[in-house]
Amino acid sequence: MMDPAMDWGTNFAPKGEFDPSAALSPAQLVWVMDEMAARELAWHRGGTMAQTLFTSLHYHNALDLAPNISPRDESFPIVETSCVALRAFVLAYAKSIELAYYLLLDGGAVARDGEDIWLDPYGIPLDTTESPEEVVGYVEGVIRWLLADEERMFDPAWGQIVLRLRFRKLHPTQHAPASAFYTSPQSVPWAFDAVTPFLRQSMPLPSLSIPGHSETWEAMTLAASQLESCSAIVRLDLERREQFLRTRVVGMLPIVRTLYKTILCDVANRDEMVDEWLTNAGHPRHILAIVDAEVTGPTDRRSYSLWRDIVAGTLALNLTTSLCNPSRRRRALSHLSRTWSDQAAAAARLSHYPQVAALIPALHARALDAELHAAILAWPLGLVSAAEARMTWWWILLLAKARKGINVSGWERRWAGVWAAVASGMLLLYTALPVSKENVTLPQFVLRHKIVLGTASPPLKPTPSAWNSARTALDANSNPMSTLPLARAWLEEALKLLPAVGTRELDIAGLKSDLAANIEVLKGAPDEQVAWVPWSAKERDGESGVIHRLAQRPLPSTAPSAAAAGAGAGWDAGEDEYS
Repeated sequence: MMDPAMDWGTNFAPKGEFDPSAALSPAQLVWVMDEMAARELAWHRGGTMAQTLFTSLHYHNALDLAPNISPRDESFPIVETSCVALRAFVLAYAKSIELAYYLLLDGGAVARDGEDIWLDPYGIPLDTTESPEEVVGYVEGVIRWLLADEERMFDPAWGQIVLRLRFRKLHPTQHAPASAFYTSPQSVPWAFDAVTPFLRQSMPLPSLSIPGHSETWEAMTLAASQLESCSAIVRLDLERREQFLRTRVVGMLPIVRTLYKTILCDVANRDEMVDEWLTNAGHPRHILAIVDAEVTGPTDRRSYSLWRDIVAGTLALNLTTSLCNPSRRRRALSHLSRTWSDQAAAAARLSHYPQVAALIPALHARALDAELHAAILAWPLGLVSAAEARMTWWWILLLAKARKGINVSGWERRWAGVWAAVASGMLLLYTALPVSKENVTLPQFVLRHKIVLGTASPPLKPTPSAWNSARTALDANSNPMSTLPLARAWLEEALKLLPAVGTRELDIAGLKSDLAANIEVLKGAPDEQVAWVPWSAKERDGESGVIHRLAQRPLPSTAPSAAAAGAGAGWDAGEDEYS
């Protein structure tokens, strides 16, 4: 009782009686439509249905949106127009929510209930009786009816209403309304119930922020644009599609990522994908058919058939993993690396067939690519403590050098070359400018690398003895006078290699900016004035957010603050996150 998070009565403040038959002015209609869209966006961003969609009272009363006065009443045309326009919007709104709900429900591999979005409808049915085609036809009929009255359309608010109706039925994005076009909406607070006395499994509802109308339409327009661009992405080859999914899906709404999974991953021919991947890796075209003809014997045929199916599924899962949220993506990548290693071991058991043996390096390369990606993502996720900074960069360096050393062509090999140079430079920087006393224990080392250490035959396995040897060698050459220039040379090498990797699909702008900034600091500041700058986790996401930046002037504290989660929690000098 009396806890605002649990006792909704403490904040109960009625804003008027709801009237579905009220004659709303055009300006009020615009406000109601925008507010409903804002609450829909809040749901897509992680709010519960109770806090977002279900607070719209018109959503629950779509069929009651009709005049409750006689057609002979002189105000009937005004009331009818208002109700018809709003009913068309609400019907399209309800249908889009229904379709999104079932799509998200089926897309659990990308958008997870309780993690990316909340799908609990609290027992309220979301299904509508009309088909999507019927709803679109009804909305189009209402639009034509509104446009037929030229006198009515002199009011700019009606033009905004038509734009919102067109956008709601997923017309091209040029129909997306902008709040700046109409700056005089009139609020209708009684159309929304701020009281949400629903508890999820006896737990209070999470905190929620409803976006403003301008922000809503910017986000909706961006989402619609991303959906439209999917038709172009699906025509890209596998290599460019993987590059796009690697860096261009950051910040996408769960519904957009789920649709990308359906279009780009679920409908693709997996055997063709495997053939294309192996062709890019330097094998002959239609290599699967060649291998299929080579493998003989019932036992080997069964083993090969199973191996082929698992490899095809794992390659498709590679694309799906890129669409997950960053935390889940990193975990999935570590498990994918293990799967690729297991399939390389399975192929080794068929290595008496030359064509099968030739595929093993490509499988090892995939395992290293996934593990390298997972290791890099630990930084923007704030999973690296101060004591583990050098150890993490050491592991990234080992992975990148191992991947670069496998003679399997493709953009990933060049990408690994970039990260080998970056890791070399960052290792030297953390050696010359330590941020914490390194006190990583054996259990912590095993915990950090638990998945790869649990893999039967990975292409590369970290050991505490190897790390201790590397640390000793680094500490023996830790003089900033000699180490910082060498670190700068490695960062310059990485910056020089970047153009050979960057494409229209692979976003390297953030990484390039971070490298250039650190190089400039190392060029222009005396060694004793070089210091680490605290990071903000909110400004960092993806592989472009892993390079810790330097400053040219002394800071109040030369060690990054503990709040700088983007570079790892626990950044106070001498303090370990796990201690």
